[in-house]
Amino acid sequence: MLPSYHVDPSPLWVADGVSPVASTVACGADGVLGAAVVVSSRKGGTMVWGHASLRIVGCVDGEVYDLEYETYRLGAWNEDLLRQEHVGQPYADGPYFRSQRGALVLFRNQRPVDAGWYRDLANENRELWEVWLRATPDELTALADAAADWYDEQRSTFLGGRDLPERYVPWQRNCTAVLRDLRPDLDPGSALPFAWLRALEDEASLRVVHPSVHLLATLPPGTDQIERRHVTFRTHRPVSPVGWSAEAVGPWTSVR
Repeated sequence: MLPSYHVDPSPLWVADGVSPVASTVACGADGVLGAAVVVSSRKGGTMVWGHASLRIVGCVDGEVYDLEYETYRLGAWNEDLLRQEHVGQPYADGPYFRSQRGALVLFRNQRPVDAGWYRDLANENRELWEVWLRATPDELTALADAAADWYDEQRSTFLGGRDLPERYVPWQRNCTAVLRDLRPDLDPGSALPFAWLRALEDEASLRVVHPSVHLLATLPPGTDQIERRHVTFRTHRPVSPVGWSAEAVGPWTSVR
């Protein structure tokens, strides 16, 4: 039997002006609330192995932050996204990023749920499977600091106009690089995203799935949990989140 995941379609409520994370998380003391390995199903026609990222949620100065770190091959399709992420910086315009195409680059998405990133993936018919790591507060802080340090170091490389140190290598240094470098102790010995998911899900503190519109359409409203599944054929039709909670599920909630 495959592990069960809590069903959380709250990202779809963003279209109605809801901020599922900001409206759900009540910040007290500063600190990291949780970190999750996130694995998304493949996008039609591309990314045959899916995609992996690291999500970190916490509080600072009474406000919630939600960050998703991803490693990609810098190319024509995401160069403009990198420019947008670093807008206002002296290196964001001009030929520098184009000269770095083919390199392994670190992205940091701000508010991936509330800003609509997760909603867009659901509408692209991609499931997002999250395994929230079982970790002490000190371990979570160290992980968040390491991710921030990598991002700051990369920004220094950008500012200096230097070449990024690594090339993107499929099956080796790919989207899982962000996981392999920041949590090498969890490395299952594979660069395949779903190998990470299978290796970590049994020991996770919480498992959550943000369903694609296809998967959501197959579930009765209010379904609490489902087993992880491999969706091989997807229909695409608009799905309303009415009947589902608009509250984001994570370590800050009572579900387990």
